[in-house]
Amino acid sequence: PALLRPGRLDRKVEFSLPDLEGRAHILKIHAKSMSVERDIRYELIARLCPNSTGAELRSVCTEAGMFAIRSRRKVATEKDFLEAVNKVIKSYAKFSSTP
Repeated sequence: PALLRPGRLDRKVEFSLPDLEGRAHILKIHAKSMSVERDIRYELIARLCPNSTGAELRSVCTEAGMFAIRSRRKVATEKDFLEAVNKVIKSYAKFSSTP
């Protein structure tokens, strides 16, 4: 409210949620810093994360890495990403105020 008073910020810039292609690209960016299998289908994972923010997608990648570590593996697999989607995205949906 105080930031929106006249003279403070003159413009509002809206950042919409990423589309399918954007979500897949965000997942690839975060997976670059991880040890992952080469044949991971990022578009499939992105399809399972509709209306997700970049932060939520980063959490998916982080959780996929944790699944691999807990399984005592050095490389995250597509299965790890799918399990991470079930854990992270479903939990965000549970606590989200939007349907």
